[in-house]
Amino acid sequence: MSNEFEFEVDIPIKGIGVRGRPSVYPFKRMAVGDSVFIARNVRTVASAVYYVNTHSEDGKKFVWRSAIKDEVKGARVWRMK
Repeated sequence: MSNEFEFEVDIPIKGIGVRGRPSVYPFKRMAVGDSVFIARNVRTVASAVYYVNTHSEDGKKFVWRSAIKDEVKGARVWRMK
């Protein structure tokens, strides 16, 4: 194992909250009153909604409910604020 490191300059720092992958859910693009059906496990959706509601810097709020669309189980998410 080598103890040598390569130092680099002028590498920009990613902003806080910036991730290396795109968001799975469209919450950022939703307007107040919009809803979206998400065909996933409701616990997964509930976790995502909870995270967005507790980490939103711009005050956006969402609510979710279990739903079935075209015989597919999932959750519907509404933007409330």
